[in-house]
Amino acid sequence: MRIKSSTDANHLFCAIPVLSLHKKLLIQFLKSYTMQLYIRKTGPLSDIQEEFSRYFPYLKIEFYRLPHTEKKLSPKNEKLDRYTPVSRVVKWENDKVIEFNEKMTVSQFEAMMDYEAGLFVQIARQSGRVWIETSYTDNWTLEEQNEQGKIMSSIHEASSEKQGDWEDWDNQ
Repeated sequence: MRIKSSTDANHLFCAIPVLSLHKKLLIQFLKSYTMQLYIRKTGPLSDIQEEFSRYFPYLKIEFYRLPHTEKKLSPKNEKLDRYTPVSRVVKWENDKVIEFNEKMTVSQFEAMMDYEAGLFVQIARQSGRVWIETSYTDNWTLEEQNEQGKIMSSIHEASSEKQGDWEDWDNQ
């Protein structure tokens, strides 16, 4: 590229910081949507559950001895206690960092946990006071599942509040 005038030079030098700024913003944007689970081999499974719940407060991750098949629930007797040490479940030596994002589907996340960490997991979504396993909606993203949990929990809360109002009304 040949610069013919000082105006051309100004445009060129002004464009370089703009491109650099856009690149920095893009990198920052992408990093903000990359989430990490730190899995300590010496820690309990509950550490992973708590860390996952910080990202998705209306989702819960459960651990099992065996993987579940598509659109099927894991047998309750295969569920691992939340205080089970990670070291009892995995064969790897060092701590792991698992990177994921909210746009992954539940089935992608569950498969990734199996492949990268050797952990068989199933995601459950909060619906008011109960937790629903997501086996029939494993094709939804983690973000969609969490949002649905938030909506259903707020509906149940509103319903409980209205019921409480009616109970107060009856007592008057």
